[in-house]
Amino acid sequence: GGGAKPASAAVALIFKAVSTRDRRIGELSARIRETEVRLVEEDQNLAKMEDMLSAAKQDLAHLELDIEWHRCALEGADTRRAELQACLKEGQRKLMLELDMQAQKMRQHDLEAGPSIHSARSELSTATGGTLNSTSALGAGQQYYAVSTPRPPAGTMLEPLAHRR
Repeated sequence: GGGAKPASAAVALIFKAVSTRDRRIGELSARIRETEVRLVEEDQNLAKMEDMLSAAKQDLAHLELDIEWHRCALEGADTRRAELQACLKEGQRKLMLELDMQAQKMRQHDLEAGPSIHSARSELSTATGGTLNSTSALGAGQQYYAVSTPRPPAGTMLEPLAHRR
């Protein structure tokens, strides 16, 4: 009888130790499974982040290419603007030279025509009682003359001229 009690107490202690150890093994096994699941999830998240990083790098490369294209287009437009501005200045210079040449031709023409034109104007003006208006609407160096006769105010009755003898 007396030896059975200590043996059953020892067996109970062993069972208790084994039970405690099994519980601890269960807890540790659960933690290992949780950690493995977390590692798989983190590996998936890492793969997603690597994909996003790769896509961002590709987008950046495309943007850098777009920026370079626009920079070149802007330089080309600036060069073209400078060329057009130079052409405009050259065109304006040529136009001013042509204008000066035409004005010089007109002055030369007036000088060559000399007083005969002015005396013809004077004679015509005296004969008609009007004035000659010189107009250069015909073009480079060509002129025509219009005669303007003075008109009485509207509604005025004119008397016939008496014969002079």
